[in-house]
Order: sequence, then C-alpha cells, then structure tokens
Amino acid sequence: MELFQIKINGPMEGTSELYVRVLKGNIDRNTGAMHSGTVISLDTYFNMFSCGKYLKWTNVTSATAEIKAVGRFKYQLLSHCKGEADRLLWETENEGSTYIPLNFENEKNDCSYYIKLCALEDSCVFLGGRYTTDFKPAYMKTATIICTYKREEYLLKNISALRAALLDNPDSPVKDALEIFVVDNGQSLSGLLEEHPSVKLFPNKNCGGSGGFTRGLIEALKRKDEFTHVLLMDDDIIIDPNVIEKTIQFQSVVKAEFSDLHIAGGMLYLDNPLVQHEATARWNGNIHPNNTGLNLACSTDLIENEIEKKADYGAWWYLCFPLSIVNENNLPLPLFIKGDDIEYGLRNMKHVLIMNGIGVWHEGFIGKERPYLDYYIIRNYMIIGSIHKKKSKTVVLLLVLFRRMMRAVIFDAPEIAEFVTKGVKDYLDGPDFIIKTDSEKLNTELRSKSNKVLGYTEISKKRKMLLLIKKVPTYIFWRTVIRFIKVSVHYLSKNKAKNKDYKILKDYKRNQIGNGE
Repeated sequence: MELFQIKINGPMEGTSELYVRVLKGNIDRNTGAMHSGTVISLDTYFNMFSCGKYLKWTNVTSATAEIKAVGRFKYQLLSHCKGEADRLLWETENEGSTYIPLNFENEKNDCSYYIKLCALEDSCVFLGGRYTTDFKPAYMKTATIICTYKREEYLLKNISALRAALLDNPDSPVKDALEIFVVDNGQSLSGLLEEHPSVKLFPNKNCGGSGGFTRGLIEALKRKDEFTHVLLMDDDIIIDPNVIEKTIQFQSVVKAEFSDLHIAGGMLYLDNPLVQHEATARWNGNIHPNNTGLNLACSTDLIENEIEKKADYGAWWYLCFPLSIVNENNLPLPLFIKGDDIEYGLRNMKHVLIMNGIGVWHEGFIGKERPYLDYYIIRNYMIIGSIHKKKSKTVVLLLVLFRRMMRAVIFDAPEIAEFVTKGVKDYLDGPDFIIKTDSEKLNTELRSKSNKVLGYTEISKKRKMLLLIKKVPTYIFWRTVIRFIKVSVHYLSKNKAKNKDYKILKDYKRNQIGNGE
C-alpha cells in the first residue's frame, strides 16, 4: 500500500524548502532537472519519513521508498534523531528509478529517515516518488467535513484540488476511501458547487462553526456502518492533498490499542508559509500552544516538531478521529465559535498524533480580532472550565478576564469591556441561556456593535505593557479596573452553582444544527 507521496513542490508559493532541500547546485522545481554534482536532500517537512511515529502508533515496521528518476544518481538513506549525529544507513548508485528499503523496527520514537540524492551526470531528473509498505491496511472510509460561511473562493478552490488529486484520480489509493461533506452555513453554494458523487452539500442555518461541524458529524452518523473516521477541516485553508492521503493511510494501519487515535494537523501561516503557528495545545483556563513559531524549513525545528508533547486538543482547522467516538449523546457543545474544539478535545481525546507532513496553511489571526470575539472567548472558556474543573484554574480564568478587560484600555475601546461583562453574565445565566437563545440572532447583534479591527497580536508583550502603564492615570483605566473587580466578585460568588450544569449541553442538539429550511 502507498503511505504517501514524495513530491518536488506543492500548492503554495514560497514553500519549496518544505519539499526539497538543495545542498549543492540547483534543481528545476518544475521539471526536477539537475546537473552533475547537484545534491538534494529530502529531510523536509513533507518528504521525511517519520519512522518513529509509524513504529509507535502503527503495525508498520518497514517500508520502501520508490524514487522516480532519470539518469544516474548516488542515493543515501540517513536517520535523523534528536541529540544524535545523522547516521548513514544505506547507500547505492543506480540508473533511473530506485527502491530503497526502510527497516526501522529497532529505532526510537522520535527518529525519522530521509534520503539524499547526488546527480552523477548531466541531464539527471528527479521526479518524486512514494513510500509504500507490504502491511495490509484495515478498511477505511473518511467523511471530510468542511464547515463554511460565505467563503466561496477558498472553498471551491479546495474542492477542485481535492477532486483532481484524490477523488477523480484513478491512481489515488484513497479515491474510494473519502467523501467530502460541505456544511454551508451561509447557504450560498447552491449552483456554485459542481455535483459529484463524493461531494455532499448540506445547506445549514448559521449556527457557527460548532453547529456546522455538528451537522456534518450527524450526517456521518447516519451512515456509521459505512464511515470509519471523520476529518474536520476549515474552509479558509490551503492544503496539499497528499496530507489527506497520508492521514487516511496512517489511520488504516494503526494498532488496535490506539483505535481512538486523533491526528491533528499543524497550522502554518499563509503569509509566512514556512513557519508553524501551532500543532496541538494545552488548556488550563487559557491556551498554551505546542510547537509554536517553528521554522519548518529548518532541520533542527523539524526534529523538535517530531517530539510528542502532552496535548488537550487539536484545532479544527484539521483534525481526524474515529467516528466511533461520536454518538448522539457525545456531540460538540453549541458554543457557536471559540472553544468548541477545546472542550471536545478535553472530553474525548486520549491519544493524539502530530507528524511532520500533516499540516495546512491557514490565515493568521491578525486582522480577525474584533471586540465581539471577547464575548465568546470569556463565555465559552468559563463554560469549559465549569465542565472540566480539573483542567482549569479559577485564577487562570480571572487572569484571562483581566487581560481581555485591559484590551479595552490599550485600544481605547470600552466596548471590549462591555462584551467581556456580557460574556460573564450570560455564562452565569446557565445553560438555559444557550438553549433558549437564537445563536444566529445573538451573533448578528454582537457584530453590529463591533466594527473595529484590533491589531492586538501585532503588538509585542513589552509594547502592550508600556501602553497600559501610560494609561494608568486615565479615567478609562480605573473605570475598567473597577468593572473587572465587580465582574470578578460576581463571578466568584455565583460560579459554584454553575459548575456542573453545563454538562447537559452535550446532549442538546436543537440549536446547533439546521437543515437550511
């Protein structure tokens, strides 16, 4: 079976170093043409082989690298492990395509293999290849759920790319193991999305990301005898289709004891496409991202990215997990936006995998910061904290509350404090507020009072502190501090009664989904 492809380049400009590293000479990135003496290496984000991950999580202990090439090359297979010098494992010279054996049953969990090629004559051409294994995979069929709201340009481009590479490609090993569910919260895709037997469109009322993904999960549950896994994926990303193939094929060889495995994709920045924003995160009342800021074109950062870290959740820009985890009484909470992936991960995620080569490019959060989002962050973090007390600390939640309030001071935006205060109030109103509220109408009202775009993430921590200190003598600073004290006292006095109430929301479905009617 094919595990994943070896590629020269991908769908994003400026990402060639994530595919092929040139050590000497030059390679034509379009044709793969190389002159004599050119040396390239595949110790890259998309082309290295994470043998330690296969060894730990799957039944695969050996594989073969099939290299497609024209001309005579010197091939080397090397290992890459943290704290060790790279080891030469295998070497040969060969004309044309070559098969390289990978036997890694005695390696460490953080070890990776990579291939180095040296052109021994002019007119050599490297054409990519693939990694394969003789292990027989289990039956797999994945429902890829994309929740979208009026982002037609991104959505249609992604669907077209996935169709060409996977669904309509007779050589794709996952052609029959994949369907795409598009949950259209904006009800704007009818007539725009071309019909396809493996692409399903579900018009939906605007119930946010949590409601849209929930609708997709419910549709997958209707065919639970057919699907084994679900893949939640954002609409505003750029993805190399090879990532989906790698994910599906990995899940098909997972060991029985890890049958609940979640595979979480890293998020790389669209405007800085070699750098990773996050790959999983911890939550204790606030988010603590893992593997943030890594330059994935850098060899040492790639090694760091292979090291497994404790994680509480994987974000829903890309997360694959077994459908068996989902049932009618174990659906995402109706939080509309912000924190739904955190709570669902805390509730369900025991085993999680991140791996080089499984990631997407996603817009950063600069330019998306509007004051009304503070309402959702505060309200939803408090809901999560009330359900998962062991994972949250009241002090941390109060610090989050304080920091959100201080944004009102830094930006001279008193509406932020209003949104934060409303978030606390609505949380303390209990789950009945969520159940009885029209979430789409509430979101519209919040947005109408929030026209500013904040550049908060663009400002360094030092700069934020200086701006805040300058505001200490001002009326807005002390008014906001007094408001924070009042809101905190109110929260502390009323919170104990709410600590277990919100668990009923996982059984609540009415306001999360819609049929578009």
